[in-house]
Amino acid sequence: MGSEEQHRLTADRILSSSVLLVASRFSVQVVSAVATAVVARSISVEDFGNLNGGLAVFYLATALCDWGFGLSLARRLGRGSSRDGSVVRSVARLQNAWSGFVTVLVVAYAAISGWSEPRMRVLLILTPAIAATGVSVYRQVLIANDKTKLIVLPGLLINFASAMTTVALALWGFGISALSIVVSVAAVLSSLVLLYLGRKQISAIKGTARLRRSIRREVVPLGLQSFLSSAYFTIDVVILSYFVSSSELGHYTAAVKILSFVILIPGIIAQVSVVGFSSIHQDRMSTLDLQTQSWKWLSFGFLPVVVLLGLYAPIFVTAYFGGRFGSIIPIVRILMIAGVIVAVSNTIFGAMIARSRQRWLVGQGLLCLVFNVSANVFLIPVFGITASAWISLATEILVAVGMSIALARMGLFPLYLLRAWKYYVAILVTAIPPWVLWGGRSLTGLFASASAIAVSYLILRLVPQELVDVLRRRSSNPVTRS
Repeated sequence: MGSEEQHRLTADRILSSSVLLVASRFSVQVVSAVATAVVARSISVEDFGNLNGGLAVFYLATALCDWGFGLSLARRLGRGSSRDGSVVRSVARLQNAWSGFVTVLVVAYAAISGWSEPRMRVLLILTPAIAATGVSVYRQVLIANDKTKLIVLPGLLINFASAMTTVALALWGFGISALSIVVSVAAVLSSLVLLYLGRKQISAIKGTARLRRSIRREVVPLGLQSFLSSAYFTIDVVILSYFVSSSELGHYTAAVKILSFVILIPGIIAQVSVVGFSSIHQDRMSTLDLQTQSWKWLSFGFLPVVVLLGLYAPIFVTAYFGGRFGSIIPIVRILMIAGVIVAVSNTIFGAMIARSRQRWLVGQGLLCLVFNVSANVFLIPVFGITASAWISLATEILVAVGMSIALARMGLFPLYLLRAWKYYVAILVTAIPPWVLWGGRSLTGLFASASAIAVSYLILRLVPQELVDVLRRRSSNPVTRS
């Protein structure tokens, strides 16, 4: 098989997995968004802040649990056999032990911070889910073996049940402790399902002590980089909880919720592209082409969403959270710009991991974390929650620029950003005039901007050909291999 054909198949597999995962996650996020809206309207802003304050530490802990094990496994599966049981079991055993250690640290943190704090009670309820994170590496096994459907279907059922239970409890007047129990149970079930399905895909070969030692050496830089990239993205909420009131924390976390929904798509593409980048890591042109295709998909499906959310933020905030959260509109707009930078970083990320640039990523991550924490500590007392939004944007710019410099030193310049210029023109030229004419609170303007973008994509033929090919094949062959 020629390199061009291999590249096409790799890109096609990444797109197929991404489309399926994005559709699944989008469905989950729609249901989750409804649940979040009900919760935000059913409990006080203070309780909403405490709930999300506890969840912020939970997400930080689960990022620490990952510690690069998933990335290490994805890279090894991409370069070797996707059914290598010895590799998978070795990675899983190490991550299970590490997740147990992190769980102990979280309990100690909650004890030091004070059991009486509502957000600490939320965190303690979530500790079983933190411990269960150790089996999350089996997600990479299913992706590497083209079994993405086995991730999608159980995930949809569990998340739908979780969201519906959350809505019912919120409407019946239950507090944040009950809501936290639902989140914890759903996360544990999801992990157990991944474990069961993933182990069926691998060989019976057991892991070895020698292999585990090799993996430990590999995941140290990967783990530092992986944790740091998550830490500076969520640690602002943790810091805010010590400087602002629960009400202000609730407002800021509402804005961050919108951002977390927005960056879903680039996050999935970054996750599944690690295997693809690893399989072509020695081919500079193929790496650049794969980056170009990844950014093209994001320019098609992601950038219009960000632009519309930023321009018409008053509509989305009011519809989502209600009138009590109207003050977060400027913060949402700042975070939407940060979301674009996150997408750029995720496009670079797969190539960085595949080319073993972990040392650079670790140094960059430490620098960004120090900048983020220091800036938040010094500026929040003066400028409040708006400072955290600007600091998040500045941090993401540092990350994207740093990774671009690292790849440029290897001859991989971010030319893919220039190759997508038609998307930028189509979005800005068609979306902004209706916004100027009708304003950011006009449903007519929102509909006109969205319609204009869609029409311009069709006229200029900006729908990615890879997406068209995948849809044609799926429509002509509805019965696919599961």
